[in-house]
Amino acid sequence: MDWRQRGEAIGFYQLAPALLLSLGVQLRWNDSNAAFYDFWLLELWGGVFWSDSEGRSLLLEIGGGAVQFRGRPITPEGHRRDRSWRLLASAELPLGVGWSVHPRLRWVRNRTNESRTALEFLNFDQTIVELQIEWRWGAAEKSPEGRSLREGLRAFVFPEGEGKGTIQAERREQLRR
Repeated sequence: MDWRQRGEAIGFYQLAPALLLSLGVQLRWNDSNAAFYDFWLLELWGGVFWSDSEGRSLLLEIGGGAVQFRGRPITPEGHRRDRSWRLLASAELPLGVGWSVHPRLRWVRNRTNESRTALEFLNFDQTIVELQIEWRWGAAEKSPEGRSLREGLRAFVFPEGEGKGTIQAERREQLRR
């Protein structure tokens, strides 16, 4: 049986009429009846979101975290600890009425103090490049003019409401250290 807890706080601050800053922290921990699955995780991140009245938007985010597995002692370093870093760059570019393209680039690096050869895969760099083409029906009735920063963020992060169809291409590359 696992007892999982999670706490998260995210703050937004409007730097300018079309520029939003976000900062976040997340804490997760797990207490299991099998000590092997006990861990705690702390992650911090920050980002900048920009949007204009034409429907274009850009999101840049950087973050990092640490996880410690209390029930996985390794000698002489103590318990297993992983560190990770991530970068995200994402955009929305309108192509015409209802059509938009979304390029995204994600990069993740993970490092562990685990030295066993069988667990070398825990040390990795991963790059993900995505290109998404989106068509929203019902968009003809909605003009991007006058769209507020909050509406732009909501449409970018939580695309809901009107129907949409997407075509997505993704390339993943993972490198071992």
